[in-house]
This record gives sequence, C-alpha cells and structure tokens, in this order.
Amino acid sequence: MGLTVVSRLLDSLENLWAIFIYTNPDDYATILIGLMNSTEALKWMVISVEYPMLGIAIALALLTRFTSLFDGRSESPQ
Repeated sequence: MGLTVVSRLLDSLENLWAIFIYTNPDDYATILIGLMNSTEALKWMVISVEYPMLGIAIALALLTRFTSLFDGRSESPQ
C-alpha cells in the first residue's frame, strides 16, 4: 500500500513539473526538465517493485483462500 501511495505521489509531482513547463513554454526554468525526468525515473523504479509485489500479494491471498477448501475438513454434518 505504501508503494502505491509513493508511486502516485511521484506521478502527481511529475505532472506538476509538466504543468509548470507548459504554463510558460517560452521562459521556463530548465531545471524543471531535469526535475521532471528525475521524478519520472524514480516513479518507474518504484512501480517496477510495486507491481510484482501486488501480483505476489494477490496470488498469496487467492492461495490462502482456496487451499482452505482442500484441507480435508468437511462442511456437511454427519
């Protein structure tokens, strides 16, 4: 969950840099391009960790949910 929040915040920050650049395209600070590129690179590094972890978490949740169906306990009364 924390990785998702961080990646979304980095995405918002990247969009903010782009807004600053496009609001004044003739006279923007060139540092904004560097900040936008750095933010984008950091965002994709976080996402490259976030998505595999999300997949593993979903797989483990499904595994624990459905293995309880096959653990040998019977739900029917005898």
